[in-house]
Amino acid sequence: MRNLSAVSVYSAQFLIGGAGTFLAPTVTAMTLGIVGAGAFDSISENQAFNSAGKCIYCSAGRLLFATSSGIAPSSRFGVAGHPRGSVPPCH
Repeated sequence: MRNLSAVSVYSAQFLIGGAGTFLAPTVTAMTLGIVGAGAFDSISENQAFNSAGKCIYCSAGRLLFATSSGIAPSSRFGVAGHPRGSVPPCH
């Protein structure tokens, strides 16, 4: 694999993000056109459960971030308690 420049990576991410904004409405419109408005109600009910699951997942991620950011300063105090040179360097 060749080395990628930051510009090419950022450009690709920008294009992916732009395409993602059009993907969900396009799939929704195609689904509505294929199954019709009568069957679309049951699909939207399933989507409600999907959204609830994503909310729970995001909340768990934020809890994990808050916990790890709370633990990080305390590890600094643990390292500060050792005299300089008492911990062997990693090779």
